[in-house]
Amino acid sequence: SSIGFIPSGGILIADTINTNTGNFNPRTIDTDHYNNIGFEARGITHLNLGRLSNTISSGIRLYHGSTRRLRGGIGSEGSDADFNPTFNNNWHAQLNYYSRNAALFAEDLITLNEKLFIIPGIRLEVLNAEASGYNGFQNDLPIPIQNLERTRKFLLSGIGVEYALTPNTKIYFNSTQSFRPVLFADLTAAPTTDVINPSMKDAQAVNTDLGYRGNAGDFLIFDISAFQLNYKNRIGTIKQQREDGSFYNYRTNIGNSTSRGIEAFAELRVAQLKNKSGSTGNIKVFISGSLMDARYGDFKLISLSNNTLVESNLRNKKIEYAPGDILRTGVSVDYKKLTSAFQFSHTGAVYSDANNTTTPTANGQNGRIPAYALLDWSASIKLMQGLNLRGGINNLTNEKYFTRRSGGYPGPGLLPGDGRNYFVSLNYQMQ
Repeated sequence: SSIGFIPSGGILIADTINTNTGNFNPRTIDTDHYNNIGFEARGITHLNLGRLSNTISSGIRLYHGSTRRLRGGIGSEGSDADFNPTFNNNWHAQLNYYSRNAALFAEDLITLNEKLFIIPGIRLEVLNAEASGYNGFQNDLPIPIQNLERTRKFLLSGIGVEYALTPNTKIYFNSTQSFRPVLFADLTAAPTTDVINPSMKDAQAVNTDLGYRGNAGDFLIFDISAFQLNYKNRIGTIKQQREDGSFYNYRTNIGNSTSRGIEAFAELRVAQLKNKSGSTGNIKVFISGSLMDARYGDFKLISLSNNTLVESNLRNKKIEYAPGDILRTGVSVDYKKLTSAFQFSHTGAVYSDANNTTTPTANGQNGRIPAYALLDWSASIKLMQGLNLRGGINNLTNEKYFTRRSGGYPGPGLLPGDGRNYFVSLNYQMQ
């Protein structure tokens, strides 16, 4: 359950005490009830075919879930977290969701020789989803949603290859298919303003990566890879116009996108580098990061301007919430019973909407999210056998930043990150 204040005028209306009643304006209550049950079984079989060694893992998955969603209940006028609606069963929306899933999967680790491994895999997914209920009122009568039921099947495949160049280094390649199913939220848009494409397709993707990893003795481990993700049938909303001149939102498949980049990780152990024993302590320096270019391909967009529909295309626009660069680096020191670590992290700037809006809107829901950097520190000390004291400071420099812009709960508006915060813990493990 959640409780909040959602004024009819949006975020620009302050949450203040009502001068007529002396209380706050009524809160809004949302509640979900979940019931889920699942079963999964897996097995491993070893099989030799001539010179080929096969390790086959396979299994089955069954799942059934139901959600009863209650939205827009009228809450109390007090300042406490009262989750009881003032009027029972007087909900703005009541929705019932059911989902069922069955899957069969198998993967085979094929050992061709001591250097080369091939791992093909396959998965059959069967999905069924239902939605019913009402999503608002009109003339004091509930507006029912269409009783929707969707059943579909997916046959997904993938393959991985690994080859040992040297005893300590390997190259690897992976290519896998995946999907993002049509969600309940896609099927239950506001019935007075939105229309859902009954033939909407599930989004699908192919992810490919090629990398090189290994170690140099005991002092260096590393992993570097290049990747590409092709994503098609992205689901979104476009404006449409009826014959009578009225406008509505049409939820359908509207485009595709491609993300490509490089990821890398390395850790240097200084004591091993100098061939010194661990009794004098150890220093580890690590760095990891990524560079990524994530952009929309053919992505049709229809918007309303001066009561006229205007068609545009998001081609080459950057995908929202996809930073072009991420960096994590730090150092940890172990000396006798004490361990201490510093970590620096940097996340590049992103856009919060597909239009790549730069200047923030008045309601804070769209606009560029600036890059930010954080410094964290932690330490632990072994007080006695089985007893450890640990503590640290996150956001050591008290950086003021935010990571998201939200149109709904827990917004609307920008969502700030945590300021400087501390933690201390005492752990005892019985021997």
